[in-house]
This record gives sequence, C-alpha cells and structure tokens, in this order.
Amino acid sequence: IVICILELITGGFTIAFIIVYEYGWIAYFMCFMWGFQDSAVNAHIQGVLGFEFDEPDIAYSVLNSMMAISVIIFTFLEPYITT
Repeated sequence: IVICILELITGGFTIAFIIVYEYGWIAYFMCFMWGFQDSAVNAHIQGVLGFEFDEPDIAYSVLNSMMAISVIIFTFLEPYITT
C-alpha cells in the first residue's frame, strides 16, 4: 500500500511538472520522489525475493555492487557511442 501511495504521489508531481514546466521546487520534489519510490520498490522486491528462495545463487549485496559498478562503467562508455 505504501509503494502504491508513493507511485501516486510521484505520478501526480510528474504531471504537475509537465503542466507547469518550470525549473523550480516542483522539479526538485519530482526528482526526489522518483528516487525515493525507485529505492522503495527495489528494496521491497529484493526483500521479497530474498526470503522467497532458500538458497539464492548470488547474494543481494554482491548483486547490488555489480549493478552499481556496471552503471559507472556504462556511464563512462556512453559518450563514445556514436550510433
């Protein structure tokens, strides 16, 4: 229920930003809400999957570390892609 409420708040502020379309407090709050709801959804999904299986193949801390490292690598490689 909390994640659904966060999604509704995030969607509402995104629509408000699209209507106003000015760089101000709505833009900051919209970006904050996108990050907040994204982390809440990821934590919820990983918590559910972590307790769902008895023996996971890879620890979630290693998975999160690999995702962060891959984001850094691809962020540095992105400017060199010309397609």
